Amino acid sequence: MYNLSQNIKFKFEYIYLIGLILAVFSFTLNITELSETQTAINSIVNILKYIGIGLILLKSLFFTKYKKASPIFWILLLLLLFIIYIHTHNNNLIFIALLSLGAVNVDTKLILKSHIIAQILAIIFTFFLVRHNVIMNLIYYRNNKMRPSFGFVYPTALSAVLFSIVISYVVLKKFTLNIWEYFLIICLIYFTLFVLDARLDGYLMIMIIVSVFLYKKIINVISKLKKSICLVISLFFITLSFLLSYFFNDSSSFFSNLDNIFNNRLSQSHIALTQYPLSLLGQNIQMQGLGGQQGLHQNFTYYFYIDNSFIQILIIDGLILFLIVLFLIITFFIKWHQQRMYILELALLFVCIAAMVEDSLVSAASSIIFIIMMANNDGYKNYIEDNYHEYTTKNEKSSVY
Repeated sequence: MYNLSQNIKFKFEYIYLIGLILAVFSFTLNITELSETQTAINSIVNILKYIGIGLILLKSLFFTKYKKASPIFWILLLLLLFIIYIHTHNNNLIFIALLSLGAVNVDTKLILKSHIIAQILAIIFTFFLVRHNVIMNLIYYRNNKMRPSFGFVYPTALSAVLFSIVISYVVLKKFTLNIWEYFLIICLIYFTLFVLDARLDGYLMIMIIVSVFLYKKIINVISKLKKSICLVISLFFITLSFLLSYFFNDSSSFFSNLDNIFNNRLSQSHIALTQYPLSLLGQNIQMQGLGGQQGLHQNFTYYFYIDNSFIQILIIDGLILFLIVLFLIITFFIKWHQQRMYILELALLFVCIAAMVEDSLVSAASSIIFIIMMANNDGYKNYIEDNYHEYTTKNEKSSVY
């Protein structure tokens, strides 16, 4: 029998997904050399971004059924982010919040598919623009090794998007890959490590592949624990990254070697933690990295960039937002563990590890974990891997907002 309410919900869901594709496509192009041009293409991309945001707002305002306290939560959050924007002049967090707001009651699998499609389309379009000389393929060097950026502002900008695609795809496939999917991801790892020379993202992708291969054993361990071991691991490494950054000493061979392994991330985070005051609602701190035309030609007087997402949120966006982000991460580690959503729990662990070495958590182009938190995760509830058969409980709603 034809169900009109389900059909209407289906249509409203796809309003959001179209908006998500347009928005993420545009956000990804914003970290390419196209963003530094004054071309008609760049103007069109910006128009597409706001069309996407408009569709997401349309779905959020008129076609989403919220729980009682949710509207108050979202109004207060967006108001807080707007105040932080006034202080920081950075609107990325507002966009991430809007993408997450629109995800309420939308199927996580559809969101993952749409996010992957948008990022792949953006990469293909960027390669097309490079091929036709619309934008430049900036070439960087490290230890006499050539590092092409393929139209992105920096090689690690592309590698962060590739990491986002890999983790999203693995979650979509529920940590089960066939031989061809293994092969494609291994090719991406090779490209990341040996062409982009983006070692940290490459190593993270290797960790994901190993986790897929050992998934049954990992889940057997996680499922037997009453508390989330992933939460403990994440908090340990987040705390460790703060301590190592704060107590960094360039005269120490230990710290110097560690800083070299992490490509100067410790020394830059040390500057952030020791030379800038802590604020409640954020502050405008100008960061200058090595990306783009200005970074390539080192046309600047002072290099300073905070790659650690957690430290960047704390120092630039303020203590209040840092505590909110930490609260959300802890809450969903606990929630997903209690509901046996081990796939999402593992994904959050990888995202937290990645956030300690890159600013992906505050990038509208690749930050998908907050979107997943607000989505309908029914397809991942009570998921147990037993000879690769799936069991899920029915008629339960997992979206909390």
